[in-house]
Amino acid sequence: MSSAPSAWLPAFLVVMLCAHTSFAQQPPIGFVLKLDGVWLVDGQPLGIGQQVRAGATLRLSPASPVGAARSFLIILANSQPFPALCLTEQACRAGITLPASLNEPGSLLPRIADAFNLIFKEPNRYVSALSRGEPGGRARVPDGVVRLQAGGLDLAPLFQNIGSGTFVMRLRSLPHANGSSATTTITVNAAQSKSPVAAAGLLPGLYEVSLMTAPDADTASDTVWLLLDTPPHYDISRAAFDETTRMIASWGELASNRDKQLMLRACLDQIASQIR
Repeated sequence: MSSAPSAWLPAFLVVMLCAHTSFAQQPPIGFVLKLDGVWLVDGQPLGIGQQVRAGATLRLSPASPVGAARSFLIILANSQPFPALCLTEQACRAGITLPASLNEPGSLLPRIADAFNLIFKEPNRYVSALSRGEPGGRARVPDGVVRLQAGGLDLAPLFQNIGSGTFVMRLRSLPHANGSSATTTITVNAAQSKSPVAAAGLLPGLYEVSLMTAPDADTASDTVWLLLDTPPHYDISRAAFDETTRMIASWGELASNRDKQLMLRACLDQIASQIR
């Protein structure tokens, strides 16, 4: 009789190991887009871009005073925002629990997951870039995808809201990690932007673009991110960007303009990774 436990113990361990592996491989229910204060899950601080599991409870760290209010914003796997706000000490310390399940993940989950992975690895790449532009996406020239063909840029869609004026565009490539960056400067007449603008030497990829009204301007009037792509892959990149833009627009007032722009740029970066 004493040998019986040793007979079923290996099988029991295998079952437990499989159950643990299955749990660990479960897809996340969402990703952190914004944190106001230090928030904890299982006693560990969360970071921007980090994935969170279903049913997790987020608690404000004892090191973070509540003040008037504290909040966070999670983008769920179905592409919908989950904003949370606590107004009292008791509520913030007790925590806010995420949904235990979703009806079904959104069709954009792979792109969103990749974009949040980029944010998690290099948060400063996206957060600091917002401070150099006009927060809220109110720039006259928006972030977007631009056709690059035969040494020319099709800038007509970007300049459609600018009637006239001559601008200097300074394009700085945005490599990851320790990659080298290159800068190209071109001059654009808004009234003539319906024709391709000569841009010799530019390669497909993601660029931070400073738009200035004079070549010696100290600061840019607009700073945007543009993905330059060549046919036939341009159509794929443009369709992916338009799909992402519609998703973010559907959030309405559940996310701030600044948070929407951060998400849009991370997704634009993810789309750019497909052409490298």
